[in-house]
Amino acid sequence: MEFLNNIWTYLVNWWNGLFHQLPVTNKITLFDIVVAYNSPYVAMYPLDTGKTINAQIFKNDTATSQKVADLITSEATRVGLPILYLAACIMQESRFSPTTFNHNLCAENLTPNFAKTDWGLCQMSGTYLPSKPGMAGLTDDQMAAKACTPEWAVPQMADIMAENIVLANKYLLADHTLSTMTKTLNNTTLTDAQFLATLAYNRGWGSDDPNEQAGARYYVKHSINDMIKHPYRVGTWFAKFTNDMTKNTISD
Repeated sequence: MEFLNNIWTYLVNWWNGLFHQLPVTNKITLFDIVVAYNSPYVAMYPLDTGKTINAQIFKNDTATSQKVADLITSEATRVGLPILYLAACIMQESRFSPTTFNHNLCAENLTPNFAKTDWGLCQMSGTYLPSKPGMAGLTDDQMAAKACTPEWAVPQMADIMAENIVLANKYLLADHTLSTMTKTLNNTTLTDAQFLATLAYNRGWGSDDPNEQAGARYYVKHSINDMIKHPYRVGTWFAKFTNDMTKNTISD
């Protein structure tokens, strides 16, 4: 009997060990998501007859996509954000392309220039780049180049979104109307704090006073839908990425 028990123990241990050693295959990773959703894009100005490139997204090489995925993972973890939330924020800004730019050309801005261009993964405006970490003393070209590196951009986005989450929770707790309206408008899988924080990245926080600069809080409290599109788009990517990871397949 002891011999049989030993044989049984051996077989159980062998069976368990076999499955612990087998690699997990075909599992979707953040790298797979970055590769799948990073698609090139060019917008001309004017849209129909223009010959000037207004905005452009580039296709990454494999090494760049891996670097972007690794940085999103490490930086989201560093600041306590859900990894797929930070990924969704960056996807909406640049489709994971570090060298993305948007000159924001319009009737009032006909010529591409540094200050009015949004640069890199997190689409940081040239107007504000001089005040950002690591930019002191750099020329416009040097700042644009730095903003278009994932090593600079991903930590910046992570820090900004983490701070926005803190502020969103503060404002939602202090302002009943804001809390109620955010809950009403937020039909995404983002939390209310994430929804509001995401809008603030796109529109700023602004003021409650309509005579001052409006922003995320004002637009939500007054349900100004044309100004509240950004968090819905980020929410769509977040839901897609979550589904990809859960179902182990890339969404259409």
